[in-house]
Amino acid sequence: MIAVFINNKLISTDTILPLVMELHRTAETGPIRFYTSSQFTYDEICLNTVLYDAIQSVGEFCFIGAKSRTLPARLLSRLLFLPLILKFFFAARIGQLTIIHFGILDVWPFRMLYYVARNRTFKFEQTPIGHSQKESEIDSIERVRKPLLAKPAACMSVGFRHMEASGILLDSETAPPTLFHPPVFRTKAWTDFVEAHSDGYLNQDFDRAGVAPKSEILTFMLGYFGKLDFLISESIQLELFHKTIETLLEVGEGRPIFLKPHVITNREVLKDALMRYRGKSIIVSYLHPAVLASRSRLFVASYYSTTLSIAKGMGVPTIEFSGYTDKALALTKDGSMRPELVDHFVNLDRTAFRNVVQSVLARSDTMTRNNSVTHPIDPALCDLLTHNASVSDIIKTPQPV
Repeated sequence: MIAVFINNKLISTDTILPLVMELHRTAETGPIRFYTSSQFTYDEICLNTVLYDAIQSVGEFCFIGAKSRTLPARLLSRLLFLPLILKFFFAARIGQLTIIHFGILDVWPFRMLYYVARNRTFKFEQTPIGHSQKESEIDSIERVRKPLLAKPAACMSVGFRHMEASGILLDSETAPPTLFHPPVFRTKAWTDFVEAHSDGYLNQDFDRAGVAPKSEILTFMLGYFGKLDFLISESIQLELFHKTIETLLEVGEGRPIFLKPHVITNREVLKDALMRYRGKSIIVSYLHPAVLASRSRLFVASYYSTTLSIAKGMGVPTIEFSGYTDKALALTKDGSMRPELVDHFVNLDRTAFRNVVQSVLARSDTMTRNNSVTHPIDPALCDLLTHNASVSDIIKTPQPV
């Protein structure tokens, strides 16, 4: 059995789901179950039809938290947690349990699960493309933030990171080992799933919005509408929202605009902001970025988002039309915080943004999708997660996983 404990951010699901789907396709995994203790996360994944259906295609999605913050609800959730511990205990005793988590087993009561399966607990970095040094500097530009995986403790037999410099790294010589593995958010199982279902998902969105289906769309990834330290003001996000929409309507040649809210996007602010665009071909979508990328001519965001890496990996041009402060621009040398994943960076200049969009749409090659490009899983990692190798076997391997 593979038990995956996702964090309260959907990004951890994006990170691990393609890997688990590939394990299910290529190896004997036994039952696969995804767990969350966050009602909000559970609801958001159910709303994100693609993620929910993909999880259901290989296993189950289980909520194990309190349904409210009241004391009786929390006590009940703790009581219901006990059978799970017993279930894991017996599975571990007969060598049929692998636990994957992103940090939740570092805290009680979930930490008990680690003690049930000390040698079969694996901790992964929660972002599918890693967290770069420059990104960390921008995130902490005005204040010191905790590392991406703060205080990892020792609740893992081995950790996996997606970049050489990672928040999952530990300094202690007695800490469990951490190994490098390239991102695997484009496994064959995942790309096959997306390719098989994308048209159906997109057509459902068109039908719900009452917009005629089109073979090409423009995708705008939304974020937080409030103040971010590296942006010039609290209002800049909303200003950039309107400038982006107006520009895409102006030069998009009738292509529908798909708006993808983030979990931190204020839905009421978004609803009010869209009032001025009634009758326009604008669709608020909760589909996975990979599905949107299957028809997108471009992906645009008001500041870097890991979703841009998904579009980039599929051959979709990525644009960051933002409002960095001078201090942030000095750190990034007048570019994006993740320049390797952003094709075009524009700061505040709407004319320059308009020119970039026109240039991208004028290219005939921007609808070529890299659907055939997949990320292979290292056989050693596959063996480790499916009980065909031990941690000591992997650590002794000359090359890092």
